[in-house]
Amino acid sequence: DFFVTSRYRTDNPAEADFFFVPGYAICVLEGNLYTLDEVDQLYKNMIPALPYFKASGGKDHVFVFGSGMAHSVFQSWHDYIPQSIVLTPETELFNDFAWIAEPPFQTWKD
Repeated sequence: DFFVTSRYRTDNPAEADFFFVPGYAICVLEGNLYTLDEVDQLYKNMIPALPYFKASGGKDHVFVFGSGMAHSVFQSWHDYIPQSIVLTPETELFNDFAWIAEPPFQTWKD
């Protein structure tokens, strides 16, 4: 509700400094609604459909990943949103997957 009612919110994309992209991938993953591969495909389909993403290469897009897996629920994030800002509750590497070896927090962009 904060973002919806904020006086800093604009409906005019030309006035926007950032574009907020909420995500609940961990919810659909933990609820067994989608597999990790299916979540990855959902994001891969969504990114090209974001109308203002290409203008900055995603640098002004803020993606929210609300779990210890952070953006790792989007396995292809390196290819699709490497320069985007990521909000996550974890700043350290915290997960149950051996293949996730990089912490979600990058001081140069997050």
